[in-house]
Amino acid sequence: MWLCTRVGMWEQPPGTIYQTFEPMILGPLMIKGENVGDNDWFEMPLGLQMQESPDDGRWQAVLDCSTCREATFDPELRYLVYDSRDVESLIAKLKGEMHEVMDVNYPVE
Repeated sequence: MWLCTRVGMWEQPPGTIYQTFEPMILGPLMIKGENVGDNDWFEMPLGLQMQESPDDGRWQAVLDCSTCREATFDPELRYLVYDSRDVESLIAKLKGEMHEVMDVNYPVE
């Protein structure tokens, strides 16, 4: 994982996994989409959201696959970008296959 600025995040390819980052506060896990203009991009949350079932009114967790624009335009905001090793570790953790702790040194680029 590594930290980057808004410009650095805009330069990342579509499919990049990231979170907004403020010390001790992480935003939701996101997938970067195509760039929009020279300072924005599409993004899709990578997580679950609670939805009420139209059939019986019960709440259920569903995968959130909505796409929207990032559109914060905050030059001070930082992004925690996951490299391929981090994504592989995340997948292993979700599958219950990983027992070691992930590296938590986040260099700023």
